[in-house]
Parts: sequence; C-alpha cells; structure tokens
Amino acid sequence: MKKFLACAVVFLSAAAPAAASESLTVYGFDAAQMQRFILATFDGSARMDVIEQNDVVLALAKEIPASRVEHLMPEYRVPSRDPLVPDRWEREPVDFAEERATFSFRPSRDGGLTVTMRADLVANPGMWRRERTVSRDCGDFHAYARYAQAFFTGGWGSGMDLEERNGRMHVLDVLEGSSAWNAGIREGDRIRVINKTPADSVALDYFGRKYQWSDYGKPFTVEMERPNGERWHAELSNDYIPAQTARLERFFGVSGVQPGRTREEVEASTRRWVSPEEKRARENAPAVPSSGMEFDDAGRVASVAPGSPADLAGVKPGDVIVELNLVKFGDTGAAKARETIEKRVAGGLTAILDLKRGGATFTVRVKKPASGKK
Repeated sequence: MKKFLACAVVFLSAAAPAAASESLTVYGFDAAQMQRFILATFDGSARMDVIEQNDVVLALAKEIPASRVEHLMPEYRVPSRDPLVPDRWEREPVDFAEERATFSFRPSRDGGLTVTMRADLVANPGMWRRERTVSRDCGDFHAYARYAQAFFTGGWGSGMDLEERNGRMHVLDVLEGSSAWNAGIREGDRIRVINKTPADSVALDYFGRKYQWSDYGKPFTVEMERPNGERWHAELSNDYIPAQTARLERFFGVSGVQPGRTREEVEASTRRWVSPEEKRARENAPAVPSSGMEFDDAGRVASVAPGSPADLAGVKPGDVIVELNLVKFGDTGAAKARETIEKRVAGGLTAILDLKRGGATFTVRVKKPASGKK
C-alpha cells in the first residue's frame, strides 16, 4: 500500500475535501494478527517507525519536512517596545514534524474485530509542552480499507493495491478473482494511462475513490506495462472480489478461515454504478403522478393507476373534475390543478375533488394512505 498519507495536500488545497477516518470489520482474527497484516501490507517496506503497539492500538510514524506544518502552527503576539511600532504576530517554531498513522482495534457487537484508521500531522513530537497535533484525521485510508476488507471478508472493486515509486503508479498486490486479476495484472506492473489520462498525473487517493474502489459495476480502462516493457490495455470494473481465504491461511499459518461474503451479499449491500445513458433515460422517463391519475385540459380523467390514492378514493376514468379544493376547475386551469393535486398528495395532504359522473356530482378526497395501509 502507499506509504505517504498526503495529509498536507488535504489542508493546502482549499478545493480538496477533508478526509474522514475509515474502518473495517473482520471475523475470526484477533488484534495481533491484524497488526501483523497491516505491517506487512500498509508498510511492507518499513518506511514508517512503530511508535506504539499494544492490544488496542498500532501507531506508525514517518518524519516529514517541518515546512509542511509550519503554516498550520498557532500564532502568538509579540508586543512591541516602541509605541509607534505595532505588535507583530509569529507562529510557533517547528523543529521537526511527522505523519502518524493510527490503527485502533475494538470488538464489534456481532463478534468481529473493528479496525479504525486515521492519520495526523504532529509538530515537535516528543518535545515537552511543544508537541502539537496540527492536523487531525487528515489521511485518506479509503483504498486501503476497501482492499483489506475485500481481503478478509470479500467485497468489490478492481482488486489492485497500489503504491507510488519515483512518481509512477505501480501495482503492489492484486486480489485473486478480481477483475484486475482476471485481466492478467500482477504485482510489479505499472499503470501508464487511466481512461486516456496519464497515470503519473493522477493521485493515488483520487484514483482509488474515483475508479478502482468506486461504485459497484463502474468500468474503466488502463494501459499497463510489465517490468520487461510489454504493454497492453485492460478493461476493468468494480466487480465482486471473493475473500482471499487461501492466502490468509498461508499468511497466518492457520486453517478453517471463514469463506467471506457471497456475490449476492455484496451486491445487496453496495451502491450500484449508473451509466450516463441510464441516467439520461431516467431523467427523460415520464413522471409517475403521486395521485395516480391523469386528466386532460378539460378535466376529464384519462387513466387511474390501480392501488393509487386516486383509485382508493374512488376516481374512475371518464370522471370530470368540476372543482378542486372548492375552486372551480375552469378558474384554476389544468396545469395549476395538476400541480396542486400532486404537491398535496406527495406531501401527505388531501386534495378535495368534486367530480361529475353520468349526470351526478359527488366529492372524493384523494390522499396518500398512511404507512402500512392500502
């Protein structure tokens, strides 16, 4: 997994949304096993130091330039001794700084283990009365959380775990059975192009959220390059990924690992991607009236949907609307009458209609039925 949390990017760019902590829940594994997995996958190159490790927390840290946090330090006023010279403001000095990745472990209500991930920027760490956490929860663990969740319990995505090497996007791991695995992508391959965009100009966090760990079923294309220079195009999608039970058994030296979620369980628990064509079709689809009835400009009812509020109120095709809420239909107009009826019914209010049927006039009350009633 990527080793640089890019906290400074979140706070330096006003357009970048604030990241939130991520969490995942696993079953059949304890905190010690999860910490071993995190150390092997999140920081496999050991670029971060372990500064705290116990049954409930694992904290990793990496030194960063002090310039990355200087603008985040609080200011203090320095009084001027000359009454003609105004006081000046200075920021607290930063001798050194670090990024911290903290993983917290706690039992879940359903018998599993919940892992919560967050990242902070710390100025002057370990210095008495000078240590300050200047940016809290500033890392983006979305891609890693989805990767780890799919690894243990099954999930969805393209199945690639990525890292940045010398400004280039490389594949660190591929989950077996994923769309990336089925496309022949393997560890060590380089992503050159993503949907006609050079991959070197795309941030890992953005790629994770926008493409490879996005909505279920979302497709995208990549141009790949093998370590030997071979290049090819791959059509990927955020499809079902089975739990990596065999790999977990080998990694931990255990047997009987739970099989994880089925495709049906994953599809039922996630949001499905909607193509632009499907969105346009939905937008252009005729609206279904809340009242369930349609009438022409003369007020004659053309159709009534079975089981709709109008049907339950006794409205029939061929009826003519004489009055709406004690106002004559001719004075209201068809367009305004439709708007009034639909707004009142959709909002849970009653539309009072005086109808004419076969020479007789009667009143009906069109209203959405209460919840649980037909």
